[in-house]
Amino acid sequence: MAVYAIGRTIRAAREKAGLSQQALCEGICSLPTLSKIENGVQNPSRKTLQYISERLGIDLELFNVPVSDVEAQK
Repeated sequence: MAVYAIGRTIRAAREKAGLSQQALCEGICSLPTLSKIENGVQNPSRKTLQYISERLGIDLELFNVPVSDVEAQK
């Protein structure tokens, strides 16, 4: 199973912003989808990632950081 590190970044930004998962995903994706993204089970589409980054007020380029295989296992 692939593990996507992008979810950890989204979760950290969401928690820093004081948003619940429900508040973040409203109008963007379903709650189960956001949960899967944050838990590294599913990677968001480019459009979903764009909407999430806008709602969180973070630069979309933050997600273009390469992750090593070791980091992906955490």
